[in-house]
Amino acid sequence: DGAKAVAAALGGGGSKLSSSLRLSELSLAWNGVGPRGARALGAALGAADCPLASLDLEWNGLLDRGARELGEALKTNDKLQRLRLGYNGIKDAGAEGLAAGLRRNAALAHLDLSNNGVGSDAVPRWSA
Repeated sequence: DGAKAVAAALGGGGSKLSSSLRLSELSLAWNGVGPRGARALGAALGAADCPLASLDLEWNGLLDRGARELGEALKTNDKLQRLRLGYNGIKDAGAEGLAAGLRRNAALAHLDLSNNGVGSDAVPRWSA
């Protein structure tokens, strides 16, 4: 699975590749990452040695499950500043998972959830 290979390179827990990687921006838009790939990428984003400042995952069918996985990663990630998640079929449950991660994250400055199914009922969760 391609997303798993990328995740291993990004946050390999001290692997030669992750410790020498200087990549700060990554676009995986339109790559079929899906919820399983989001889980692998979330684990990489949560690793202390993940160098990414910007990640584009638009049009990947992440759904709520994938958004929740990324939300978990945001709880510990202190480098990612920009995350693009447009067109991923994310609804209120996924937005809630992201909001939970953002409550513990001071680094992320830009989150794009455009063209998903996040409703107005999810808005209070962002400020809770």
